[in-house]
Amino acid sequence: MILIIKKKFFSFKLLKVLNTAKGQIKGKKGWLINIKNKNGKIGWGEISPSDQEFTKCQELLKEVGNKISKQKLEEIILDLPKALGFGFGSALAELDFN
Repeated sequence: MILIIKKKFFSFKLLKVLNTAKGQIKGKKGWLINIKNKNGKIGWGEISPSDQEFTKCQELLKEVGNKISKQKLEEIILDLPKALGFGFGSALAELDFN
């Protein structure tokens, strides 16, 4: 089954700096994705990589493109950076649930 992928970039600064074990987070950026199947069902996901993974995720999102088979996406999902795997996994789970 072919899936249609739409991506919307987002970026914002946090009102307060968030201190973590890995350092400070001052903002958030990434993509909201929606995946639509041939039956019109839609699943949503959020891809919000760390600054270190942002460029890699951006490149891989371009490689995946706007259309991919569900089988192919499920095959590659574990090899993707965590943020991409989470976003695509969330969207696929919603598709399967609905």
